[in-house]
Amino acid sequence: MVLPLLLKDKVAALVYADSGTDGGKLDPEALELLVVATGAWLEVSSLRKQTSKETSEALPVPRSEPAASAAPAFVDPFAGTVPKHAASAPHVPEMSAAAAEPAAPETSADEAAEAPVVAMAAAASGGSSAIDPMAGMSPEDADVHRKAQRFARLLVDEIKLYNQAKVSEGRKNKDLYDRLKEDIDKSRSTYQKRYGSTAAASGEYFKHELVRSLAEDDPSVMGTNFR
Repeated sequence: MVLPLLLKDKVAALVYADSGTDGGKLDPEALELLVVATGAWLEVSSLRKQTSKETSEALPVPRSEPAASAAPAFVDPFAGTVPKHAASAPHVPEMSAAAAEPAAPETSADEAAEAPVVAMAAAASGGSSAIDPMAGMSPEDADVHRKAQRFARLLVDEIKLYNQAKVSEGRKNKDLYDRLKEDIDKSRSTYQKRYGSTAAASGEYFKHELVRSLAEDDPSVMGTNFR
């Protein structure tokens, strides 16, 4: 088998595997999962390095020097497709507009404007909503919300993958945040750098994904220091 390892939708390497000379068998699904997961991890790692570099460049400079130019916007490495290994993970169902119940005539303009954000936050934390979470949003804003949800899920999945023992102990002792503070704060910074000033900022998807995935929908498991 020869599998492509994709980085930002481009083939960065080819992974070759065979069953050997002793009559062994290949596991195509396991190999594909390995390659896709490796590509996703490399993209997140690259994005973190870029964030650290831009943060250091943004530090104040002496008055005698010209001010640094604004850092270029991030290019979302996950905007093209959802990684295949995430297909089996819990995801937020996207209801069709036809299935949404019509809003009551007496609903105020403020309530109508707030409804999409509330629905998206509830969906991100594993809750359900009687309305389409994307209702009332422009196609562009809805796309940004979906990308932010997917990116938050990937960041939290990475924390779980490399800290399984800490996650298990943290759930038992209800101090997950204290045990994973460095990783959580670093991932939060990466998320805020990418989506903190976009239409998806109000959804707080990274926070909701921490509670949903790490704490298994029990905020108290994160501990008293979690904000």
